[in-house]
Amino acid sequence: MIFFFIAIPIINFVVSYVKQKVFRVKVGLEVLIDKSLSNVNIQTNASLKSFSPIRGRAAFMGFDIDVSQKSADRMCTKSKKRIFTPTNIKKLLLYIDKIDFGKGGRNNRVVKKLILDALSRLNSEKIGFKISSGNFGRFANMLTHRNGRTIVYLNEMFREVLGLIDKKDTSFKSKELKAKLALFFAILVHESYHKSRPKRGKMPAFVEEMNAGLKELEIYILMGEELRNLILKFLKENFKDKPNVYNLAESIFMLADSFDIEVNDKVTEYYEPRYRGKHFIPGTFTPKGKGEFISEIFMISRGEEIIPKEIKEFYYYLLKEAGKGNISMQEIGFAIMSISENLSLLGYDKDLKDELKRELKDKKYWPLLMEGFRKEIEFGTAGIRGRRGLEMDIDNEELMYLPGPNRINPDVISKYMLGITVYIIKKGWKERGLVLGFDVRKGSKELAELA
Repeated sequence: MIFFFIAIPIINFVVSYVKQKVFRVKVGLEVLIDKSLSNVNIQTNASLKSFSPIRGRAAFMGFDIDVSQKSADRMCTKSKKRIFTPTNIKKLLLYIDKIDFGKGGRNNRVVKKLILDALSRLNSEKIGFKISSGNFGRFANMLTHRNGRTIVYLNEMFREVLGLIDKKDTSFKSKELKAKLALFFAILVHESYHKSRPKRGKMPAFVEEMNAGLKELEIYILMGEELRNLILKFLKENFKDKPNVYNLAESIFMLADSFDIEVNDKVTEYYEPRYRGKHFIPGTFTPKGKGEFISEIFMISRGEEIIPKEIKEFYYYLLKEAGKGNISMQEIGFAIMSISENLSLLGYDKDLKDELKRELKDKKYWPLLMEGFRKEIEFGTAGIRGRRGLEMDIDNEELMYLPGPNRINPDVISKYMLGITVYIIKKGWKERGLVLGFDVRKGSKELAELA
């Protein structure tokens, strides 16, 4: 085992469990989860129409689940001719100080930084924006056309927002316009995390959508409670005939409230905000925070429709286990995100990735996978140092390592070692050196060499 002779602060997270949740899935699946039940009742309605895989990439806010992605892709292209470039949109940064993100605008500075970063990504991908004519079931929808041009089509309500680009007088008093501007900035950040030419396959698109959603959520967190309430009021008044749009917005903002340090003093369970002096800088979503977003927002609003077949049955297995009280919904969300990233992103150990693929194909390994991916192992004697031994799979085959962030394996050691290295460099200790130790347990020497 590796011994790191450095004290790193550890935060133990208290897992909150909601006793009963009802999941209504667009493809006709209804799952009732109750801790008092010993199982999960799954009812399917075969008569409901199934949808084709997502082509367009839409922001979460304004996503109407009654409009299929195929229909949204078709309807949104009825648009005005003018294309707004990231350079055009940059002029809207002047209005951030008039919106006030957080109490007294305390988060304005970091929001400007996030918007500038988003515009840079959009510019490098050569992505433009158009105002669409009429309602297409989304506030924003990104499409890459056959000619290679990628356009984000915007709901007609944002016409007034983009109209500010050509306006010389930057003053305005309209609360409705303030709400629209704030929404537009969140949508801008979301769409900037999509590629104009995404990788082929459902899994990369699935992962891209999850990460873009988290970045969108961060803007809602930074808005502060007052601005979120203003937006909810605007949506309630202007989308009375679209209850799905308002209900989803309300769910997203409830989550943002629990992640906002101005509202919840236990925010570090979900999102760890950071400050430099009085100024806020982008924080970090914890495994619990990621899991809450994936299970409470992503899977319900769209994830069920687009979940890749490689993990679909395993996901339903996890829902059943939640009904038995063996795993929380937050842990399910984190497991789905962790497995998807492992399967689609670079940097993961090849042997562990192959083992993950093998275990996903056989149900007898699923309890093993559930344990390995439900959370991140903690750093400390009871966590990362206490979990390494001779690990076996269901067949009692002696394996050097098992996959998952809740195991001791090369992926986990690499991640922690990278974090420690960055910590040492930031502290100015890089000239002091680092002592690494290992013992006789299986794989300890190999992990020490990797570190």
